[in-house]
Order: sequence, then C-alpha cells, then structure tokens
Amino acid sequence: MYCTRVIWTCTTQRATSLVNGGSGKTKPCFKGWMRRKHKNVWFKTTGKARSFILKNTPLNCSFKDVWSLSEHYEENSAKHMKVHEMKLTEKPFDAIVAGSKKYELRLNDEKRQQVQVGDKIVFRKLPDLEKKLLVKVTSLKSYTDFGEMFDDLKSEYPDWQKEDWIEGMYKYYDREDEQKYGALAIGIEMLPTFEVFVENESDSDQKNIYNEKTQEYIKTVTVSRKYPYAYGFLLDTTSGDGDNLDCFVITEQPFKTGSIVEVEPIGLMEQIDDGEEDHNILAVPVGEVAAVNDEVKEKLTDFIDHVFDHLDKTVEVGRFLGIDAALSEIEKTQDEKGVIRYDSNWQVEFEKEKQLLRDVFGDSAIEIEHIGSTAVEGLAAKPIIDLAVMIPDHADADKYSNALEQIGYKFHSKSTERHFYQKRKPTAFNLSIAYADRGGFWPRQLMFRDYLRSHPDLRDEYADLKKDLIEKYPEGVGGYSEGKTESVQKVLDLAGWKDGLTYNEWKSTL
Repeated sequence: MYCTRVIWTCTTQRATSLVNGGSGKTKPCFKGWMRRKHKNVWFKTTGKARSFILKNTPLNCSFKDVWSLSEHYEENSAKHMKVHEMKLTEKPFDAIVAGSKKYELRLNDEKRQQVQVGDKIVFRKLPDLEKKLLVKVTSLKSYTDFGEMFDDLKSEYPDWQKEDWIEGMYKYYDREDEQKYGALAIGIEMLPTFEVFVENESDSDQKNIYNEKTQEYIKTVTVSRKYPYAYGFLLDTTSGDGDNLDCFVITEQPFKTGSIVEVEPIGLMEQIDDGEEDHNILAVPVGEVAAVNDEVKEKLTDFIDHVFDHLDKTVEVGRFLGIDAALSEIEKTQDEKGVIRYDSNWQVEFEKEKQLLRDVFGDSAIEIEHIGSTAVEGLAAKPIIDLAVMIPDHADADKYSNALEQIGYKFHSKSTERHFYQKRKPTAFNLSIAYADRGGFWPRQLMFRDYLRSHPDLRDEYADLKKDLIEKYPEGVGGYSEGKTESVQKVLDLAGWKDGLTYNEWKSTL
C-alpha cells in the first residue's frame, strides 16, 4: 500500500510539540526526524520552516527511507527549478536591495509565463548590467490589467494615486500589450550571495596557496588528486583555524586562479583535518542551478580522501548538509570588519535599540538617530550599526555610563564633541553621545548621511571606495579610515557643511 506524506521542516521545539500533541515531551527520532502518531505527517528538525509533499511512499516507510526520499526531493527540485534573467533600472533595483520592494510588476507575456514559484531571477542593473542580485520567486499573481493589479496591491504603494501609478506603468508598457497579456505581480525574496576567491582550478593537481586576507600569491604545490571543481575561499570570513571559509564552486565553468566569483550557497560538506573542523561551503555561481547529489558527493569524497596521499595527513569527510547549515556556518564566520551588502535588517535593529536608549536617556534625549553607512539604503557597509543620541549639555554625558553598561555598552573614549561607546552582542553597535552646546559631530553626521541618501551616484562611488580600501587594509583601521577622508569631505562640501557648526546653530538654519 502507498500513501502521500507531508514533510515539514521546522525547529526541534516546534516539531516536538506537533509530534506529541503539544505535550512537550521528547520522543526518540532518527537524525532529526519525528512522526506524528497515526498521521502521515513527518517533521525534519532544522532552523527554518519549510514544507513539501512526497507522494506514493510505502505505508510502512521507515524514518531512514523518508530521510532518503526527502533528499531526492530536494535534488529533483533543483533540477526542475529555472533561473531567469531580467533588467531593472536603478530605483527598483536599489529598492530590492533595501528590502522595501516585495513584488516585481510585469506584463504577463510569453517570457513571464515561463516563471514558476520556486524559480530564481537574476536582476541586472541598468545601464551597464554589471551589478546583479538574486531573488527567489515566492508567489505569482495574474491580473487582467494594471488597474486590477493596483487595487490588489495598493497597500504596497500607499503614496501613489491609482491614476498616476497606472500612467507610470504605461511608461514601460503599451496599452495594447496590456490588453493582450494582462499583468503579473511576481513575489520576490532576495537571496544571500557571497564572493569566492578562486585559488585552484578544476581538473588541476596544482594547489595554489594565497594569503587569504590580502589575496597575495605565496606558492604552488602538487597534490595527489585533481580538483573536481574550482576551489577557493569566501571573502570577508574567518573560520576556526584563522583562515577564510573554504568553498567548492559546483560548476563546469573553468574559473581561473585569481578569479572572484559571486556565488549562492547550496550546501555544506563537513570535513575533519587532522582532528580539527575545517568545513567547506558548497556553492554555485549566481545564475546556475545545481544540487549536492550522489555524483557531487562521490567526487568530493574521493578527492578529500586522496588529495594528501603524498603527505602524512589525515582528512575525513563528514556529513553533507543543506543550505541552512551553509548559511549558519557563513554567518558564524563573517568578519565584523568586512564591508558587506546593505541589509534592510539594520534599520529594524536600530529601531529596537532606539527604544532601549529611550529608557536610558528619557526626556534628556533631544534626538536619537541612525547614522553612518548602515543608515543609507543600498550602501555596502561594515555590519556595525552607528547610533547617535543628542543631549543638551556636554557636562551631563558621564552620568549615563552605568545605565549604558547595564544594556551591554562599554565606554571607549570621549572628545570635545562626543562620548563614544561600543556594544558587540548580540548585534554590533557604535553609540555616540553628542552635545547640543558644543561640537559639530551631529550636523556633520546627518548632513553626510542625508546627502548620500538623496544622491545614489555618490553613494555607489563611496561604496566602491570602501571595498577597495578594505582589500588594502583588511584590519579595517589606519589606512582604511584615512582613505575615506577625501571622499567624506567631498560629500560634506556638496551638502554645505561648515566646520565648527554646532547642533544648536545648525537647527536654527533649518
């Protein structure tokens, strides 16, 4: 006899509750799998909730059998999933990066009719198409015309009038095509991508060794097996051994040594190197589709088992894990000092921290602002959120020290224009207490921030400069800060900032 089983992946706590009818008692399970009694509903305990259906599975199917079937399901999903390419102008492209754009709106023409939920889209930014981002299609909504689409999605566009919004769509699409095809709203979710520096080419037994922090070549040695795939390391990461996180790029593309490839993680291969964990991320170039199937596993296992046969060195392959494990490993190893892509969650974290600071400063806080690079949508930045609190009198700044320590801040330094604190767990913050009666810190920071917010060309220029500097000065100090001085001053000059302008003087001019 056969049946259909629903597979849910969820947290261990949630699965335990569902399996045991909410009793909270834990029952033995096979490698994270549990089954609700008398029901063909199975749960895989992971950090992220998902679900899928396995049809025509044997009624007496064991936990181990279901585990195997689920892995084949994910492999087959990768085979059938498509990657589409589309172009976007600057404003909608940046809105996706900032996390404020949830739907891509198009004609429902022949090309768009090929898109399915679960597919991926690579958006390339006009006009040069060099910048790109990757999204997953989460939903598809079709409409007879743009008016019907606006009525359904108007909550996403609160500042628009229907007529103006529709006219805006006609700038890109003909009315005749609208009548012929109708409209399509593609629900999207931006996917994380990372950059890999390729040290070793596929089908080569030459192992190139680089300084992973500076990408400077050191030497080349011959190993006992040819690399089955391009191999290198993720930029801006530091794993347990002090090196960057290693990565195999699962592709047939012949990437050359020294290439920097933007990739999407698809899994993780556990590896034990002379008793030490040295796990490898498994990834594909953005725009490609692949799965960690049996063939990939066999190639990698054979390579790891024999690559150091010429040395007295023991390397073992452990489990092959999924995307969630890969992302978790990357998150643990990402350098705090690395410049990374803009994350819309920075604004969310700021709002949470702002409430904590309100409790500390009370009515003494004239203003609390999100400053620095993380406050500029679309700007790459170090993942440290800068905040500033304005108080009336510099003489009162010291009295908040104990209360700030209670919420995790440590005093760092003070100057004629601010007291400076730092907090690193669970989220990294830099806090500046500025004074209304003296110092130009506040107007300088806000004028710089606001000018970059309203001038995307300067924002992108500044982002490129920071990435160049962090490569030259990977420690993120010294030359990194000095290298930004000229660019910062250029923006301030354009914004109309004047040296010595205090908060009170600046406010009087607004």
